[in-house]
Order: sequence, then C-alpha cells, then structure tokens
Amino acid sequence: MSRWQVICIDDEKEILDIHREYLKTSGHEIIIFENPEKALKHIQAHHKKIIMIFSDFKMPEVNGFELRQKILDNAIDIPYAVITGFFDKKMAVEAMALRICQFVAKPVSEEILIEILQKESAPRILQLLEEEQMVKEFLQETSPMLEEIEDLILALEENPNSEQTLNTYFRLLHTIKGTSSCLGLLDISSYAHHYEDLIGKIKDHKQALNQKVANTLLAGLDQLKRMYALAQEGKVEDRPLEELFKIFEQDFNSEIEVIVEGQDGKTIVAQEEKQQKKAEDKISVSVELLSQFLEMSGELTVIRNTIFKNLFKLHQKYFGDRDIELLTDSMSEMQKVSSQLQQHIGDMKKVNIEQIMRPMKRVLRDSAKATHKEVEMEIVGENLRIDSGLGKLFSNILVHMIRNAVDHGVEDKVSRKNAGKSEVGNLKIEFKEFGEFIHVEINDDGKGIDPEVIRKKALEKGLYTKEQLAAMSEQKVFAIIFESGFSTAQTVSSISGRGVGMDMVKSSLEEFGGKFYIDSKLGQGTKFLMVIPIPRSILIIKSLMVQSNGIRYCVPLDEVAEVVLFEKNDSEDILHEIEGKQILSHHGELVPILYLSELLNGKTVKKDDDLSIVIVKDEGFKFGLVVDLIEDIEEVVVKPMSKMIKQVDTYLGATFIGEGELAMILNVKGIAKKYNIETSDESEYDMERNQAVDTSLESEFLHFSLNERANFVIPLQDVFRLEEVHGNEIEFSGNKALIKYRGKAMPLCFMEQLIDESGQTDPKNLRSLVDVNATYSVIVANRSDRSIGLIVTDILEISKTAQVISSENYNNPYFLGTIYINDHLMNIVNLTTIMNLVIKRKMLEVEVEQAEIKQAA
Repeated sequence: MSRWQVICIDDEKEILDIHREYLKTSGHEIIIFENPEKALKHIQAHHKKIIMIFSDFKMPEVNGFELRQKILDNAIDIPYAVITGFFDKKMAVEAMALRICQFVAKPVSEEILIEILQKESAPRILQLLEEEQMVKEFLQETSPMLEEIEDLILALEENPNSEQTLNTYFRLLHTIKGTSSCLGLLDISSYAHHYEDLIGKIKDHKQALNQKVANTLLAGLDQLKRMYALAQEGKVEDRPLEELFKIFEQDFNSEIEVIVEGQDGKTIVAQEEKQQKKAEDKISVSVELLSQFLEMSGELTVIRNTIFKNLFKLHQKYFGDRDIELLTDSMSEMQKVSSQLQQHIGDMKKVNIEQIMRPMKRVLRDSAKATHKEVEMEIVGENLRIDSGLGKLFSNILVHMIRNAVDHGVEDKVSRKNAGKSEVGNLKIEFKEFGEFIHVEINDDGKGIDPEVIRKKALEKGLYTKEQLAAMSEQKVFAIIFESGFSTAQTVSSISGRGVGMDMVKSSLEEFGGKFYIDSKLGQGTKFLMVIPIPRSILIIKSLMVQSNGIRYCVPLDEVAEVVLFEKNDSEDILHEIEGKQILSHHGELVPILYLSELLNGKTVKKDDDLSIVIVKDEGFKFGLVVDLIEDIEEVVVKPMSKMIKQVDTYLGATFIGEGELAMILNVKGIAKKYNIETSDESEYDMERNQAVDTSLESEFLHFSLNERANFVIPLQDVFRLEEVHGNEIEFSGNKALIKYRGKAMPLCFMEQLIDESGQTDPKNLRSLVDVNATYSVIVANRSDRSIGLIVTDILEISKTAQVISSENYNNPYFLGTIYINDHLMNIVNLTTIMNLVIKRKMLEVEVEQAEIKQAA
C-alpha cells in the first residue's frame, strides 16, 4: 500500500464506506472520520503524509468550510474538496478565500472522486517529496548548530557578559526557527521561537544569566535535539507544546523549582513562578469587537450633531447666555475626544502592506519553480497601512494574480531569450493611495494578452457569438478573462487553468466596491490595476441635504456632479421632452431628468416652474434629480435598513438629522438601475497617465458669487458646512469680525474685500459692512482643525472638473489661480493665505495692545 493518506470526513458512516470503496483503487491509505474534531487532530499530527481531504459540507459539529478554516489556522494547506448537494456564487467566493480546490456535487460517482484525487494529489505528492528532501538537508546542515549552541551555553556560564557569544547564540537559534517554519516543521519552529524569546531577554539585559537560566538553556537544547531526532524519522512531538514552553516562562529569580516530565521518564529542572505573572503589555482584540466600538462611536456622532444643532438654536434665542456658552464649549471638547477615539480605533484595525506581501514571496517562488521559470518580484509601497478587511482581500486576490502572472504572463527562459529579454522575468506590484481609493498595480514584462486568442476561446466555449466579439473593444475583450469557466491554459495544473480563479478574484473585488482595469501589449507585458475604495472606519458620509414634498433626503456627495438652478427663461440649459421623458441639454450633454417627488410618492409636479436639479454621476450613468429645495452639506452616519426594506434599490440607508428627524439616504446607483439609465459601461485605461479614467479622479468645487460676479469657487474638501448668519450675531475685536460657532470664536472674512488684492480695510469701515438686520451666507471652511467663515454674496452650486489649475499671470495672493469648469473660467480661493491673513491681523492687534500698555505705563 502507498505511504500516502487520503482523508474522508462525513457524519454518515454509510457514505464514508462508499467513498472508501471508490477510492481504494488509488492504492493510497483511505482513512475515514465521522467526527470532524478527531479528523482535525489526525491531520495536525500526520499532515506530512496526507495528500487529499474530502469533506462533507453539512455536519452537526462544524461545516466543511469551518473545518477547512481550522486546518488553515494550523498553517496546514492540503488539497481540500467539499462534497455538497448545492453551492452558489457566494459559496464559491468564500471557497476561494479558503483555498478549496473543488466542489463535488452529490450524488458522488467513483470516476469524479478518482479524477479529482489524481489531479490534486499529484502536485501535493511532488511537494511533499521535495519538502522531505529539503527537511533532510535542513536537519543535516543545522544539526552542527545544536552542538555549537551547547558550546556557547557553556561559554556563557564562564562569561555571562559576552555580547559576541550572545549575538552568535541568538543568530543560530533564529536561523533554526525561520528555516524550520518555512519547511513546515511547525513544532520545531514554535519551540525555537519561545526559546529565542528567553535569549532575547538576556541579550536585552532584561534577565540576568544565572545558573538556573543556564540549566534551562541546556534543558531546552536537549528538547530541541529530541525534536530533531523525531523529524528525521518523519514524526512529531506528541506531548502538548504548551507544556514544553513552560520552562521558558518562569520567574528565574525565584527559589522554587518545577519538574517537567520527559517522554523517557527523565526530568527537566526549571523554575516555577513565585507569584502570579503580571499582565502583558499587549493583548489581542478581535476585529469584530473593534467594529462594534466604532459603531458605538458612530452613534455618539449622531447624538453630538443633534445636540450641536439644538445648541445653535438656543444660542440664537438666548444670545450671550453664559451657561449656554459653557455647555457649547464642553460639547466642543467632547467632539475632539470622540473624533480621536474613532481615529485610534480605526488605526488599530489597520495592517502594513509588508505584512500582507511577506507570504507572497513564497507563492512566487513555488509558482516559478513549478513552471520552471525564473521570476523576480519588486514590491513598492510596503509601508502603506490599510484596513484589515482590505488586507484579507489582497491576501486572497494576490495569490491568484501572482500565479496567473507566472503561469500565463511570464515566458520561459528560451522564449524570453529569443525575444531579446532577460531570462529572468520581472513582476512589479505597487500600492498607492489616491484620495479615497487604494490603487494596486500588478505589472509583468511577459508576453502580454492576445485579444485574438481570447476571442477564439470565448467562441469555442460559447460565451459570445462571432458578431458580439467583433463588436467588442479591446478592453471588453480583455475583461472576458474574468468570466466564470474561462481559461486560455491548454492544461490544468496546480498553478492555474481551471477557469475559476479570476472569476473569484473579480467577484471578491466587486464585493468591496472595487474595479479592475487591464492594459496589455503583445510581447511587452500586462498591467492590471485594481481601484478599491478605502473602507470608512465608520460609515460617516458627506451628503447634500434636499427636500421633496416637505420631506428631507440625503444625496451622497461623492456622487453629486453639479447642482443646477434651472429657470424658465434660461437660454443655456434647455429642457426637451422626448417620448414623454424630459432631457436637460447642459454643457453640450443630454442628461435624463427624474423628479424625486414622482419617484418616491408618485405625485406629478408642474414642469414649467423654476427647477432645482441635482446632477448625479457615477461609472455607467449620469442623470438629473429634480427636488423642491436644496439645503446644505452635512456629515451623516449611515444607519443600515431593516431586512423588510433592504431590497428596495431606492435607498442606501437612513440617518438622524435635526431634532432626531429620520431622513432617508438615496441610492443613486439603485435609482439609475431601476429606471434603466445607462451610459457606456466600458472600462478605460490610460497608460501614459498611468491611472484609470474614472470620475473619482475629478476635483469637486463649491461655486459662489461676490457682488455681481459669479465666477468664484472653493475646493469642496475644504468646506465643512454652509450656514446663514444674522448680522446681530457678528461681533468685533479690533479689526477682526467674529461669531460664536460650536463653542468657539470663529473668525469671519468678508470675501468681497479680497477681490481688489489688498485685503485691507479701515477698522472703522469694517463695522459698516455689517447690517444687523441682514442675513449673510457663510461658507465654514476647515483646514488643520482651524475653522474660518467666508462671507459671500450667494452660494450657487457644486461642480466637478478634471481640469488643471492655472496660476500663470495671476497676481491676487488670496486666490490660487483659475480653472475651467463647464466652459467657464473660475477663480479658486487660496484658503491657506486667507487663514494666514486672519492670524496676521490677530497678531497685529496683540502687538498694538501691548504697545498701548507700554505707552500708558
């Protein structure tokens, strides 16, 4: 009989007997388990002999996916097939994350089981044989290190302060730990790790090297030698490792000894802790618990915003009341603490890219070796920190992408040499952060993707007709590689070729709201670009508040392209009616119009009045949403909807605003889908600019007017809120206008002063600019935790543009320059200079006050 084992797990004995009968013709030892936990223990002890695992999906104790996760948690990766009567795309995506090689549909046939076993076990057997040889070489090469370590311990007994001896000792043990881990000798690696911790404490002068420590070092070395002897026989230590670790975990300054029984009856002498161990400096906290904390902090944000709004009303009603001002100050401090809390918890959920990419080097090495190629990998952006959820996504996706790049992209040595390339292929993976998105670029210098080969394969598999393929752009053809079951590989290997990996990759990415872009040149290589939105620590979004039929709604600001106020006599923006539907002709585009009141309430509206239109845009659609009233921009916390209305595409969620009023958050993508509003669904890629062509790369601006000039904008990222301020609320301190805002004195800037480039106004005339009976439009801008109120004539609309700012021949220091937005030239506010102007005025006031005091003295 073969030396290899095949494991079958099912809670029904009759089914197991059938599977064993089917598989016995393979010549391997077939071991069956009705209890998954017993199977897990066997797998942990004998994983170096196991070449395949077949597991039922539904079992009383754990299901097949949960058992697979437990196996992976033990750093054991054996080909694993799940036998089930049903599976869907969601299960397939989860299976990809668990590296499950195959779903086996019930009822199972002998031919299917044997075919899967032969296909999956062949590379596993080669891997085990190769690892056995590597383990043998490792044991031979490192056994002399054990003898050297023994000499070093004896030398340290004579001279405990020898830094050179300690460094050599630490280096040898670290080598044993690291190499044994790579070879799957997990018991040796884990034991050496704890052993190394004790050496590290001695090396860092946290533990004195006394006689009892030296005895423990020698006892630990004896145990390590025993593990070596077992590994040479293909066995592992059967005693719990936790028991063996105890000799390294005591207070070595106590006088009490502990006896650890050896397997052969001998004893190992160490020391027991005299008192209970102190709490560790670090503890492990689950991501789920951190997410719950973040959700609770989001609730605080909702309550905080509601209180601030009520305080603002109280401040207006009881202007100058000291108690209200103190309460507002306290609330402002609470806001700071709440924001810091959210930030710190969010940081705790992040991981380094370097941590994610560390195992990918082994994936590259194994893939290159299996395909007899040489490939080097360059990683850029390893210091970037990302959400742990994104980290798991990248860990799963990059395994498939690296394998495919090696198997399908990079040529073999002979082909590369004939093409005039280096025999060593190059794979470059680069991580970048662009605003609210993470970009991951995967570049190889291989043969590239041949669109004709893809068309031919797609035609053979019946995925598309010849006419459909002929009409497709190159980008659309490239996207076929992500379709289920599609593969250009001639044979199925352990690396790729089944046609399921890339489909799972795309599905996983889209679940996170990500997009794929591909660019490839024959003979030059292929570039994949993943664009993934950065997960928010809590779902707080900026939204544009609108009203329809007296009810307030939120429109996510990320999807607002423009706000247009349409007048009946407007000659530039014209409404047309086509087949009973209204179309807005706006800046050379035809934009479909939907009326929010009709969408939500079915009520018709008069279509000859002035209209407030919010133009929303995303990949694949653009349309105008007619509302009754456009209010201001506000941060809201998205609350998930109940299951009863979750299927309604119109809403993204709900939030609390004002005095606890509930407002629905519109799902503009769902509305576009519901009313079949589409533009081109092509994914474009611009190689020269090295970035995807995406609306997310456009800049947003808030458009406002000063006096009669309506050509001023401020970057929307600098806008905190839009407010209306009564003249009697404005106070003066010297030449500085102030208003009490959220518990603090916020400086005001009359923007009309800055048009003449001077920014200087006579203090006596500054007060004359304010009419106590008037109401002023104020843009509250925020930069580096400092706020300022910009008083403008009118706040107009929000616009997007991808144009570049021009500062050529522009001399006004209070504006950055000009930019074209919708074919109009706009002046962009320089918020930094304006804030510095306000600070400068304040400093001058202090200097004048000090001079007056000195003069009086």
